[in-house]
Amino acid sequence: MLKVIGVSKCQAILLLTLTLGACSDNIDSFSYATNKNYNEIMKIPDLEGFVVSHTPNPVYLSELSKLDGYRYSWIYKTTVSSKQELKIVAFGAFNQIDGNWYFSNYTGEPFTTENFENWYSCPNSIINRKVSCSDDGNWSASNEITGATSVGVWYFIGQDKNQKLFKATRLIQEVGKLQN
Repeated sequence: MLKVIGVSKCQAILLLTLTLGACSDNIDSFSYATNKNYNEIMKIPDLEGFVVSHTPNPVYLSELSKLDGYRYSWIYKTTVSSKQELKIVAFGAFNQIDGNWYFSNYTGEPFTTENFENWYSCPNSIINRKVSCSDDGNWSASNEITGATSVGVWYFIGQDKNQKLFKATRLIQEVGKLQN
């Protein structure tokens, strides 16, 4: 049991958290599995050859909704590849609103290794020079046709065999109208 004299329980927890965080020089100490902070995620280094693509991009609304309660969806394919072997340990998306990035996973949390393995048909969530993995039914949803184009960014965090983390990102443009 930890006892800290002269501070509240909350202050002690904060102090312990700050102290433990300060002891690590590894970028993954911020917990990629729960972090929803755009600026922190963007601090993870890029890796040449670690690539995300969306097809089509931009994507137009479809009347085939992927989510109950929504009338329209943007449906697109997302592919993740790497020239070096990486295990995808977390991934997610942010939407840009008024110049700020807001975490936008429908679950409210970063997606997991297991989500990647299942949704991207990727055994053990491992990508490399020979194996790219894709989700053919990636989506966002809306109840309105606004005519406006919104911008989002998908991020993927990969871990190499030395436990070093890297990220790959790709913007997606979602056009708020049906394609002619």
